[in-house]
Amino acid sequence: MAALTFCGANWAANLVQNPSFESGLANWTTSSTPANQCSWQALGNNVTTNPYRSHNSDQPTDGALALITDSTSTAAVCKVYQDVTLPAAGNSTLNLAAGYKVWDRDERGAPNCGVKVEVTDTNGNLITTVYQATATNRAALAPQPAVDLTAQNGTTVRIIATATSCLDNGWRGVAGVTLDNVVLNNTSVAAPAAAAAVTTPVPTLSEWALLSCAALLGGLTCWQSRRRAVRPH
Repeated sequence: MAALTFCGANWAANLVQNPSFESGLANWTTSSTPANQCSWQALGNNVTTNPYRSHNSDQPTDGALALITDSTSTAAVCKVYQDVTLPAAGNSTLNLAAGYKVWDRDERGAPNCGVKVEVTDTNGNLITTVYQATATNRAALAPQPAVDLTAQNGTTVRIIATATSCLDNGWRGVAGVTLDNVVLNNTSVAAPAAAAAVTTPVPTLSEWALLSCAALLGGLTCWQSRRRAVRPH
């Protein structure tokens, strides 16, 4: 009987770097319009965003952290994105978790606030919308339906999340997008090879008998030595 040890991995590698924001914003690009109006933070559950303090974070769906955006109470547009190059072959599938935060400061329904998570090309041309929410239709961070991107194989796609806050006639609303566990798998990317099996041999009956005899002989020798040591002169 043998004991086998393997070092396994998912059958299709995730092409997204830092997919659950456990390393903060590493590998992701941000933009703020106007400049210096947005914040992007990787937070655990129920933490208030800083410095604008408009939202509380949700429970991450993977790992200890998830991304949340915030902005000043102006008509700010906050974006975060990552470009991913798809192999030419295989099936490409995108899965992610997203949610919507809004601070309706003047309680007028936030009609022009909203968030969206999209897949575009690197020029910004829309390929598909993965998630969208507007006004006061707040939604906790949650997994979204999978998106098939196989038709984009051989190209570079952009996974981009946008939060649009709103300022209309003195009324203010602050929108925030939450994002986590962004996984873009392609089946042509081979899983790493399993480590070589480690085999623990089981002694045969004859080997057990030999080991037993050796143990008995060793015990007898020890007993005789002790008798000689205590024999009176």
